[in-house]
Amino acid sequence: MSSPKRLYEMIKRLGYPENIAKAFGEILREIFLHSSVEDAYSDRALLSYKARGFYSTSSQPSLMAEFMRSVNLSEGMRVLEIGGGTGYNAAVMSRIVGNNGIIVSMEYEKELCTLAKENMKRLSVDNVRIVNSDGYHGYPDLAPYDVIFVTVGIDEIPGFWIEQLSDGGRIIAPMNLKSVSFYQPAVLFEKDGDFLNGIYRSATNFIVASGMLGNLNERLLEKFRRCESPLDRIDMLERSMPILEIMTSSIGKLSMEYFFVDGGCSSIYRDGEWLVCGECQRLIRAIKSLRRADFPDLISSRFSFNSDKSEFFVERLY
Repeated sequence: MSSPKRLYEMIKRLGYPENIAKAFGEILREIFLHSSVEDAYSDRALLSYKARGFYSTSSQPSLMAEFMRSVNLSEGMRVLEIGGGTGYNAAVMSRIVGNNGIIVSMEYEKELCTLAKENMKRLSVDNVRIVNSDGYHGYPDLAPYDVIFVTVGIDEIPGFWIEQLSDGGRIIAPMNLKSVSFYQPAVLFEKDGDFLNGIYRSATNFIVASGMLGNLNERLLEKFRRCESPLDRIDMLERSMPILEIMTSSIGKLSMEYFFVDGGCSSIYRDGEWLVCGECQRLIRAIKSLRRADFPDLISSRFSFNSDKSEFFVERLY
């Protein structure tokens, strides 16, 4: 069997809700791929576009079903997708949110946006808006969103996204972490007032985002300079570095050293301790929150930060 029905049956067999399985069963995946392939309805990530030194993939269907279940995707929702590619995930999600919902699918590469628009037209999908832009700033025109659905590896959760997310809304995102080089942790976030609560969901491996969502280290390096002020020594276990990266969006890496940049000051991490400039108050507050939780790793913690990433809470789960 080589048809959408194959994906419907697979998604149902794995225990996902009927609305998600049904959506996968209604969309012709092969039209979104680089070429028609026999395994279009296998549970594999497949090449969807390749040209001029960049490429795009159609993500593994069961992983996308897991993402959709994690954010409780349902009828009538307003969704901001980051990294739309040729449009397959947006088309599937369009069936779940229905005519009363909308998908805003942002894609950095113009060629992919052109293809995605053509694919939506071929399938008569009219509740997906394709936007050719850097997703870092979100898309305020149609905010607030119930869900921000990210299918590229990103370096940070921008404050713009928190502002454009409805209270109680969710973000699912694979995170590019300098302290985790062998996979991209997918983290589920939920908005609670001005705060975003995060928890680890799964290991993933996505294409790294283009633009500002994928160049945080370069931006931090431009601001980094070794501090000449007196430095305090603060111990921190390296296993907590991924949480610190996500919460602050200010951790960079140069050779074997981590560094923190905040305005005009910098701090350095080496040999299990931070050499902290006294003006790096955000870093000091974040480390204190990790210490109160006995320095957990990403998988065993729940954490929160506010939209300007100045207040932090960490809870050890086990």
